[in-house]
Order: sequence, then C-alpha cells, then structure tokens
Amino acid sequence: LYGLEVLLLNQKQIDELSTYYLGLLKQIQGLPTTTATSAVYPLMGAFPVEVLLDLRCLLLIGAICRSRNKCLRELALRQVAMHTVRTSWFPKFEAVLTKYGLPSISELMELEPSQEGWKSRCKKAVTVHWYDLYIKDAQEKYSLKYFHPPDLGVSPMLELN
Repeated sequence: LYGLEVLLLNQKQIDELSTYYLGLLKQIQGLPTTTATSAVYPLMGAFPVEVLLDLRCLLLIGAICRSRNKCLRELALRQVAMHTVRTSWFPKFEAVLTKYGLPSISELMELEPSQEGWKSRCKKAVTVHWYDLYIKDAQEKYSLKYFHPPDLGVSPMLELN
C-alpha cells in the first residue's frame, strides 16, 4: 500500500486490492472463503484496504496543512476552491475528511494541528467509524449471531499502524 495515498485510484482498483487483501487474511487465519467479512477483520485486528488508504490520505493532508511551504499551501487552497478539477487529490481528500467527520482542508490550514494531535484524531475517527460498521454488519448476519467483537478485545481504540 506504500505510496498509494497519492494515486487517484478508481473504485475497481480499490475493490481488486480489497479482494486480494481479504483473501490473504482469510488464508492466514485458515478461514473458509465464505466467511463473513465483518468477522475476518476483527478476528485479525485488521482493517480493510480502504481504511488504510483513507488513513494515509488523512495523514498526508495533515502534513500539507502543517507545511511551511507557501507555494504548497496556496496550491492546496486553490485546488480546494476549484472543485471541478478531476485530476487533483484535493476533492478526494475533502471526501475522506467528510466521510470521517473531520474539518475541511481550509479549516485545517487555519488550525495547523500538531502531527501527533492530528494523527491521534484521525486514528480515533477512522477506528470508531469502522468499528461501528463491523458491529452493525455482524448484528445483521444470522451466521454471526454468536460473534461479539468486544469479547475479542476489539474496540474503537485499536491501534492502526
């Protein structure tokens, strides 16, 4: 996944990465290929590829917002203002920020959050968002009626690397 946060991947490419990654996690755990996805990730203490890419995007956004490079900051603000640019990272970044309920890029430019503070905030927002989805999905599947992630030590405070 190294460096993929700067590529504008389409959904098909993300789905292909996700399928491979999920299959690999199932093999590592010795699970059947039909095992519910909402059980595979918590059992392994892992997150989907999409989550890992989102987190890397968020950390890159933080680095750009903390940058002392005036040209980079002006470019970022200009790209955010021009929502019609399809080949820019910034509409993608704005979508990721919105997805996790984080401030916009222009707000972050003003706030200039510290590296550790921003990293912690992003990890918490991403983890809580996906943990809630795991729980909801597990409750909807009959095959997972005895699966209870909190009993496994899986919680919103998981460490994301």
